[in-house]
Amino acid sequence: FSAGELQADAKEFLREAIRSGSSERREEKIIIVAHSFGTSQCVRILENLPDEERSAVGGVVLIGGNIDEKFPAIFYLPTFVLRGLQPRLTSLFLSAAYQKKYLEENPDRNQAAAKACNANPMFFVKAFYAQNCWVHGREVADAFGRRGSLPVLVLHGADDGIVPVSAGRRLANAIRKENGCSTVKFIEINDGSHQVFEEKPKEVGDLILDFVSCFV
Repeated sequence: FSAGELQADAKEFLREAIRSGSSERREEKIIIVAHSFGTSQCVRILENLPDEERSAVGGVVLIGGNIDEKFPAIFYLPTFVLRGLQPRLTSLFLSAAYQKKYLEENPDRNQAAAKACNANPMFFVKAFYAQNCWVHGREVADAFGRRGSLPVLVLHGADDGIVPVSAGRRLANAIRKENGCSTVKFIEINDGSHQVFEEKPKEVGDLILDFVSCFV
């Protein structure tokens, strides 16, 4: 997928959800939950979503997101070099994305994640990182400022080795600046990394349910 195709697919999925629920449950709202680079795609979709469709969105949950950053330069290396580095890149990713204790206690998950990472064609990975970038401040302003406020919950693992927790704070502050302090909440989750929803599913689930219950 190109960057535009990825965003178009996500937007069409959201529109289908809006259409399928509009006739039967007009009072119910859609809650968007996005993780990692999906948080940037979420902001860009909201930025360009027509007002009549945006009104169906009741709130947004962003997990492990970033703002105004570039992807690692290593992915600009030639594809054949990346193929040779792939096992090492996978190992580094898993150690940064998960708590060591979680991987030790869940060896099957560790093996499955490593297998999935090593199965990714590196030409695809290279193309993905070459075409995409984290959301910029002006896009946040368009999505959350000029277009009206939305309740937003920003969650971030305190020990995230992929996207540092400071980046999650910056994202929350940028949204808060445009959206209004009362509708934006940032929560740092202790003993959680980038895949915090896998490591601490109950805590993450409870936080999302508490967030949703405040306005639904």
